[in-house]
Amino acid sequence: MTISLTALFVTVNDAKRTLMIESNQPGHTDAELTQLGLGIEALDQLAHDIVVLDLQQSADQIKAQASGLKDLADRISATSDALEHIATLLDSIAGKINAVVKAVTTLGSLGLLA
Repeated sequence: MTISLTALFVTVNDAKRTLMIESNQPGHTDAELTQLGLGIEALDQLAHDIVVLDLQQSADQIKAQASGLKDLADRISATSDALEHIATLLDSIAGKINAVVKAVTTLGSLGLLA
């Protein structure tokens, strides 16, 4: 689309130059030159409107992508929180296992375990 827009702007600019040249040449009425000028202005406005619409569409796509990235970041954050909770539980379990091992070792060293 960028190439097409560039070509349209080049065409409009060429038409403006041609109109300026032709306006200095004999054989054209003011009405003809005015009509040509209005047509060129309409094409120029159309080209600018297309650019604005293209930019708006790009902005909408960027907003949608940003929203998707935010959702992904929220899910990653929730997963991270869940993993931290699991790590805390595992640490607690490891602490309890260590306490049991120490108790068994102590009981074994005292000869209280057969």
